[in-house]
Amino acid sequence: MNRLPSRITEHSATLIDNVFLPANLVPDSYCDIMIHPGSDHLPVSCTIKQRIPTCEKSRRKLIRDLRPANLHEFREQISVISWEKVYEEPDPSRAFNNFLGIITPIFESACPLKLTRKKERDIPRKPWIDDEVVEAINARNACFFKSLNDSSEESKNEYIRQRNLVNKLRRSKKKKYYIEKFNEQKGDMRGTWQTINGVIKGTGKHYGLINAITVEGVTLTDKQQIADEFGKFFSGIGSRIREDTSHGDPAKSDTLFEDNRGEHHKFQFEKASIEELTKIVKNLKSNAAGIDGLNLKAFKVVSVYLLPCLLYLVNLSLEVGQFPEALKQAKVLPLFKSGNKQDMTNYRPISLLPLFSKIYEKIVHRQLYEYLDKLGILSESQFGFRTKHSTVHAAYHLMECVNSALERNLIPLTVFIDFKKAFDTVDFNLLLSSSFS
Repeated sequence: MNRLPSRITEHSATLIDNVFLPANLVPDSYCDIMIHPGSDHLPVSCTIKQRIPTCEKSRRKLIRDLRPANLHEFREQISVISWEKVYEEPDPSRAFNNFLGIITPIFESACPLKLTRKKERDIPRKPWIDDEVVEAINARNACFFKSLNDSSEESKNEYIRQRNLVNKLRRSKKKKYYIEKFNEQKGDMRGTWQTINGVIKGTGKHYGLINAITVEGVTLTDKQQIADEFGKFFSGIGSRIREDTSHGDPAKSDTLFEDNRGEHHKFQFEKASIEELTKIVKNLKSNAAGIDGLNLKAFKVVSVYLLPCLLYLVNLSLEVGQFPEALKQAKVLPLFKSGNKQDMTNYRPISLLPLFSKIYEKIVHRQLYEYLDKLGILSESQFGFRTKHSTVHAAYHLMECVNSALERNLIPLTVFIDFKKAFDTVDFNLLLSSSFS
């Protein structure tokens, strides 16, 4: 189809890109090239005049209507609610279900789901491309098109000069941006690694509709079957790997740490305070709705009315030692990594937890961590998932061990172990048995 040169230099014009179409499409189709100063290898476009049926549903999606008027209505209705039905229930699961049964219908009525058309997203500008760079790019483009019409040496040199200026300016701005970014994140290891991963891997999330998967040689296209198979796969992967791993007898296993607690150091949950609950809610950031459909933005609007009741529910759960059943469910999204999109092993699960489960978990985590840290139960060699500890400390500890060995004329030997699906393969019965036997 293409008869135009797609690589143009000062001394040659070469057709290096070919387009092949079925014979029945050739008469109503044509190719063209797009002149651009960014490269001497020009983009090729192909226009095929053929009507393709479109699916209107694919361009529409359901979203929660969180307009200010709706949020105001939600707040007004919640402000007059009576919570006796919650306070009268002594069972944590049933009490939470009563709480959820009150707020969910109000939320869905005040902030209903609406069908909206998907917006076409513009390609975002790189953060270091400011107005100065844009102005230089526009000047370069003008020089490029001028050099196409004017073959003089002066026009050519002017374009080359402007092109080199743009390249130098972009490199300088990019370097300055990342220097400032890393300086801002000093002491924030998570933020630093997010920036590094953004540079290496990009920031795009591999979510999207999964049209087909292959299970035991059979290709499935039904949405319900695909969801069921992913559910089985993700829930069973840990046990399948664990079956291939030998385990010791829980009855004979050693404890993970020395029991030096004594009777006066036995762990017991303490009641949470309204101040702690308020701080947790304020610091919540993820706006992704879980299986309950409740939205963080809407919750913060009415949190002043819900927190006293929520505090009662949290403390009831801590007192009884029971986590509400409704909070044990999560919405699981398959996140594509790489490779064949029909192979389930190329996906990893992302769990969107219910909004209120995050509050429960943060309170429990804070009390458990303070207890373990206070008694020195955690190993000094554990650097992950601890405040004021990071991979930097692990690397520094390793360097100290190596240097110490070398100073004593010893040969240091290091073994690095990476466990596949480490969290999923934990045997929690064995863990509890070995921790408190």
